[in-house]
Amino acid sequence: MPLSYRELSQPAVEPVSLTLAKQHLRVDFPEDDSLITGYITAARQYVEKYTNRAIFNRQMRMTLDFFPWPGWETVTGSSHDAYLGWYFRSLEIRLPKPATASVDAVSYIGNDLQEHVLDPSTYVTDLISEPARIFPAPGFTWPYQQQYIPGQVRIDFTAGTYGDGVERNDCPHSIIVAILLMVGNLYEYRVASGEAMSEFPLGVKSLLAGEKFESIY
Repeated sequence: MPLSYRELSQPAVEPVSLTLAKQHLRVDFPEDDSLITGYITAARQYVEKYTNRAIFNRQMRMTLDFFPWPGWETVTGSSHDAYLGWYFRSLEIRLPKPATASVDAVSYIGNDLQEHVLDPSTYVTDLISEPARIFPAPGFTWPYQQQYIPGQVRIDFTAGTYGDGVERNDCPHSIIVAILLMVGNLYEYRVASGEAMSEFPLGVKSLLAGEKFESIY
């Protein structure tokens, strides 16, 4: 099933403040404030794409073509536990851009072609794991959909690995330093020409390696 998701909002703050960035650049005049602010955002967006994470909280929406259902193929293994493990794993929905702070709503287009919001009591969420996972609650299963409508299942959630940046800020210093290095590079080389802009500064990827999340599958 194709994975489709998008951001519904932006984080309240950036991991690197304008003041800190200007200290790094040794700039004490205000004329380039808007330029440096843009570089901070661009660097943060690069970090999030490279690490496959949302640094600070923002609302996101993932869409699926249908709810997951167990396949009909033969289950390998002979134990009852192995079968149950296969069955429940086949029902799980995994959320991109870890970590997940909350699952806000699960909705779908029903057979009446109307949007329906699932009662939160009918599903359970595992917000500790990366990626976060959603399963039907005991005694429930996912709705059965007879109509095939691309993107008919919607999961609205709040993604953010290191808090909201205001009340909780657990952003590692390795990410902050990586952003500062990129901001310095962008500020120094404002025209993308030659080898200067062929790659971000040495050390950026090494700083981010420990925070990189490879894949949700």
